[in-house]
Amino acid sequence: MKNKSFFLLTATAALLLSISTGLWGLSPMREEDYIREAAKFAEEGDYDRAIAFYSQAIQINPNNTLTYNRRGILYLITGSQDLAIADFNQALRLDPNNAEAYYGRGDVYHIRGDYDRAIADYSQVIRLNPNNADAYFDRGNLYRNKNEFNRAISDYARVIELAPDYAPAYNRLFNTYCDKGDYDNAIKAALKATERFPDDYDGFDNLGYGYEKKKDMARAKRAYLQAMKLAPYPNPDLENAYYNRPEAQRIINAR
Repeated sequence: MKNKSFFLLTATAALLLSISTGLWGLSPMREEDYIREAAKFAEEGDYDRAIAFYSQAIQINPNNTLTYNRRGILYLITGSQDLAIADFNQALRLDPNNAEAYYGRGDVYHIRGDYDRAIADYSQVIRLNPNNADAYFDRGNLYRNKNEFNRAISDYARVIELAPDYAPAYNRLFNTYCDKGDYDNAIKAALKATERFPDDYDGFDNLGYGYEKKKDMARAKRAYLQAMKLAPYPNPDLENAYYNRPEAQRIINAR
């Protein structure tokens, strides 16, 4: 079995070599051919083959940051974090202002739990592209994980300013105000969400919770009831306040 696997690997390598060098009467593959084929394999979910083709492209042209970034993303997807960082580092050596490489490396650090390095890389993305809402959102999440709530709030507010339909930012903004115990601003964030997304369950559920924490039970009840209308029971995909918190049930059932 080992001999058979070795034979298959050797045959594959020989085939790639023959194609790339133009043996058997075939036209040699160019860098852009390998990149195109790699992208196709990546879209199909054949990440190992995509990585192999990006590697062939890099052999032809070792100075293309796009190829390192794309291969780095695939290494990240397949769990090869050290190889991913190596590719993003190489892209940054070639182009110190490459926002995609900073973002990719930041994602690796994020997954590793190295929040400070991830924040530093996301900050570089923002420096290079101040209108990148995703970078603000991801950095805000890390600030919140580090209990740096004011910085998180600032980033989530910036996301909403840049992309008013970025629904998760409203929810994170509300939750971060709650983390601080600032329920007045939490309610304001929830109200903005209900105005922007009047058919969305989360905003009204959050609004109900904010009013509940402020002991405004009449408004809490109205908000929870609206949330129920938008996400009627049973809905196993939603762990909403009414069905999972006895206090919310008590508020709604109160006369």
